[in-house]
Amino acid sequence: MRSYKISLLPLILIIQLIAGCSNSENGTSTNVSVSITGAENSPLPITGVQVIDVNDEWLAAPEQSVTAKNGSPVEVEISNMEPHILKFAAPGHRPVYTFLNAGFESAEINVELSPSAPTPDLNPAVRGNFNNFDGRSAIAMEQNSDGLWEATIDTDLDTVRYIISGVHLLEKVPGTDGEIVINESARGFDQNFLTEIIKPDGKESVTVTFDPSVYKAELGEYSLSISGNEELEGIARLYSRSIDEFLNRLKENQLQLAAGNRPPLEHDYSDYLSDIQDIEQLYSTPTISLAAELVKYRFSRELGSSEIGNINLFEKLEADSPLWMLSYEAVSDMSNKYSFEETESYLSSIAEKSPFELLKGEALYQLVQEYHDRENEEKWHAAFFELVSKYPDHYTVSYAYENYAPEQPISEGQSLPFDEFDRLDGSGTFNLHELEEDYLLLDFWATWCGPCIASMPKLHELQEQYSDSSFTIVSISLDDEAEFVQSFRNEWDMPWVHGIESRSSAKVTEMGVSGVPYYILLGPDRNVLNHDQAELKSNQLAEIIESYLK
Repeated sequence: MRSYKISLLPLILIIQLIAGCSNSENGTSTNVSVSITGAENSPLPITGVQVIDVNDEWLAAPEQSVTAKNGSPVEVEISNMEPHILKFAAPGHRPVYTFLNAGFESAEINVELSPSAPTPDLNPAVRGNFNNFDGRSAIAMEQNSDGLWEATIDTDLDTVRYIISGVHLLEKVPGTDGEIVINESARGFDQNFLTEIIKPDGKESVTVTFDPSVYKAELGEYSLSISGNEELEGIARLYSRSIDEFLNRLKENQLQLAAGNRPPLEHDYSDYLSDIQDIEQLYSTPTISLAAELVKYRFSRELGSSEIGNINLFEKLEADSPLWMLSYEAVSDMSNKYSFEETESYLSSIAEKSPFELLKGEALYQLVQEYHDRENEEKWHAAFFELVSKYPDHYTVSYAYENYAPEQPISEGQSLPFDEFDRLDGSGTFNLHELEEDYLLLDFWATWCGPCIASMPKLHELQEQYSDSSFTIVSISLDDEAEFVQSFRNEWDMPWVHGIESRSSAKVTEMGVSGVPYYILLGPDRNVLNHDQAELKSNQLAEIIESYLK
């Protein structure tokens, strides 16, 4: 196996290993053994691996955290039916992120971490559970005659968990006084480890001492290998070098700001492009060439078409390829490079076939834009509906609502364009005016809608609370089959009125149902009282209903 090291300047490295492996047919979990060492393979007192949902990216909080001590490998059990992001960390070292694709029967990973970059001027301060880890109210430490730093923490807590800022650029480190434990909620730049110390009995404060020599280290190199797969190593290093460049720019900006200067507007990418080319040549395969093209799209706006864009990735990559996760934004850049007639089918395939929500949302947003600009109302509404209903947390949703939301054809004080719906049990139709309750909450939903399912406890609570006050819920399912809803009701009773309609029907589109769940509050005359989704989906819904029932 080739050994290849990259000199690293930024603080945090993200390595994403993308493999074209098929799902394992044997079992549902696999063992990942990770050996994490320091410089020159020196053992570290504590190391940790965190598992992050691949659809949340590396910034998300982990699903699980596992630690090992005194140089022992970290053993992690993960599902082998789906890919994961793994984060490798040790106190005082830059963490490394790895994307592990589905289908591994087992994996042995070796990681040699490099130390974090020290700040130009040491200025340590303590933050922790005593101040909600708030940096603005961190307690400044004072240096004593021995060169150690001290701070006294006044707190009612019996156990203090804390970190030290002002030691390394962009990140915090655990203290050197107390027991180091993993931070199970760490995300993104958050510190992976905390220090835990017990306050002495009868004391109202605890004094912590910090020894900065523990974290004094020169910048070094990191290395990562996966046993038996050079192509995975090549892809990992391409991605790592790209995130390296991104974080290098961030560090440069921080240093300029600390010096009172304005960060530079331009950045020299020549070393980055040279390194990408070297890695591509070292691991010379068609897959590596595609990966090298993909990672450069992270800097597409700065690099320009002269350095990227020589390969039509829509022709080379399958719509469900995990390689897209090297730079999922490339989907948008690629769709803007070619005519919509050339890209429409591929974008639709991503929205249908890709297992990655980030990619599906990216493709759907492109479709929303294109159909809107071409005034293809049917496809525009359908793509918008799918984006906001299935992926409400996707970063493009706010832009979609702001720029491409269909106009609302209903208004407060007016009647609905339709008041008759198909019964869920197939026994005909029902009319809203025939219902005896004065106030109705019209609930458009679907069993495939995550936010709809999450709202079930709230809806049941509303029905129970106000069912004796001339109020009921009317749920209109937009599922394709009534059987899906009937099966769902085996788990959730939903003791109120039920209907079903096609989500592409005129009844749905002409009422402005742009996504699910979608609520409309109706009064005794069946005119609209409220259809503001921000209000009706908030914790104020019960108060809004109660204001009419008084």
